[in-house]
Amino acid sequence: MRKVAHYDSFCGRFCAASRALLNWSQDRLSSETGVARKTISDFEMSLRQPHARTKKDLLSAFEEHGIRFIISSE
Repeated sequence: MRKVAHYDSFCGRFCAASRALLNWSQDRLSSETGVARKTISDFEMSLRQPHARTKKDLLSAFEEHGIRFIISSE
């Protein structure tokens, strides 16, 4: 079984849901991470797939504010 990097499974739907849990706008997430709001918007609408570093930055911001992601191998 290949171990999947945490950010590999992170998708736009998870990003939008995480923002909703924190009651954050895309602008707030952008200011927390330094990721452009357009990049966040495109990611959440499945228009583009951000670079791994960008996904890590988004995940880190959510995790720093209490969001936990559980990756299942099934």
